Amino acid sequence: FYADLGTEEAMVYTIQKEGTFNYGQTPDLTVDYHPTQLKYSFTGLDPARYYMLKAVYYHESKDRIQQKMKIDGRQFDVANLKPKEKAEFKRWLVPNLYSDGQIDITIDKQKGEYAVCAVLLIEEYEKDCDESKGGGTQTTESKPVTATYSYALMQNSPNPCQQSTMINYQLAKPGQVSLKVYNTLGQAVKTLVNKSQNPGPYSVKWDNKDETGRQVTAGIYFYRLSSGEFNSTKKMVALR
Repeated sequence: FYADLGTEEAMVYTIQKEGTFNYGQTPDLTVDYHPTQLKYSFTGLDPARYYMLKAVYYHESKDRIQQKMKIDGRQFDVANLKPKEKAEFKRWLVPNLYSDGQIDITIDKQKGEYAVCAVLLIEEYEKDCDESKGGGTQTTESKPVTATYSYALMQNSPNPCQQSTMINYQLAKPGQVSLKVYNTLGQAVKTLVNKSQNPGPYSVKWDNKDETGRQVTAGIYFYRLSSGEFNSTKKMVALR
């Protein structure tokens, strides 16, 4: 799982941010920020495997930033960030954090102007146990596993939405993808995606308009993602 924050591709993992700072072209210089708290969510983790979380922080504010990272509400890291100095850390995730296949990450500003983050990387490892030739002693070795994606449909943001909203999703396999918005009568209001796509994260913007380009009426709507055998529907609210 790789989130180059400060880019549209990372929106599939993003729950809350104020905006982005673009200090350069490399991943460590494209930064999400929020005046109080950044929020991210990662799904599809395998409880039978091991994961290491890596984070990269960077900012060019005039003062230092102190911020605290939590995973599922538990404190995970405290960072003191100097302006124009990249900070990195990595740490193993405790397995009970992702026993449900998901982790929610928050980065809370303690001091300074913003909470910031440039990169979040979750590396997956598998555990091999082999008996040694010397008489039954087990040795444990962690080996990296090629990153894979799982199917996921995220809650749109913002919700309720007045002018536009972002819908983020993730595909596990290549194939035909359909993403449509429906009203409460089950009628299709807008087709957002209808094409073949490869595995990975995606982000689509809905401008609160129907197929004719007219603004939809205020109320409850549903958006449905279909790809292969995967189907998922979520509710959202449109305002005028």
